Amino acid sequence: MISKILDLCRENMTEEGFNILIDINGSIVPVWDRASSSTGKYHKRHDGAVSTIGHHTYEMMYAAMKTKRQLVIEKNTIRCDVLCLAIFAHDMNKYGIVPGVHTATNHSKQAVAVLRSNAMLGGYLIDCMATWGPDVSENLWFSLLRAVGFHNGIWEKEIMAGELEHMDNLNHPLVVFVHTLDMLSAAGVLRSDMDD
Repeated sequence: MISKILDLCRENMTEEGFNILIDINGSIVPVWDRASSSTGKYHKRHDGAVSTIGHHTYEMMYAAMKTKRQLVIEKNTIRCDVLCLAIFAHDMNKYGIVPGVHTATNHSKQAVAVLRSNAMLGGYLIDCMATWGPDVSENLWFSLLRAVGFHNGIWEKEIMAGELEHMDNLNHPLVVFVHTLDMLSAAGVLRSDMDD
């Protein structure tokens, strides 16, 4: 399944953005064939089977690439790189940095930590700053971190704990888009070219 995700990303990302995604993929323990729900209660497909993280991520990526223009995102642009990285990273640590038996409740924050520590991504954003200015570069960086770090929406630990200073993160357009795709896939509503 990872090959289909990578093919879709290669087609839609800039070369530099895609190379960063490859680097990030190489730095994590592969979980793409693991169940999206360790309990089997969620992420059920039309046939009743629980979707794998790879299938779930591919459904989200496929739908995003079909609808990205709604967010004024064009293929082979920095904005499309951020969208693809956000979807790719959202569940990459679903079972933890060191994968366990059950899904990790803090997997979104672990994924943010992986993104923050990626030197290629940092260099890319510095290059963006030189080209587009600090405001654009900083906005892209925070958009990516918010979309990954708050992709669970109201189920994020900080939100459930009533930490209201984090509520604005839920209203960020990329967070809303990634969270909506995540929920639609989890509900078995999204379709991709694999369902044809």
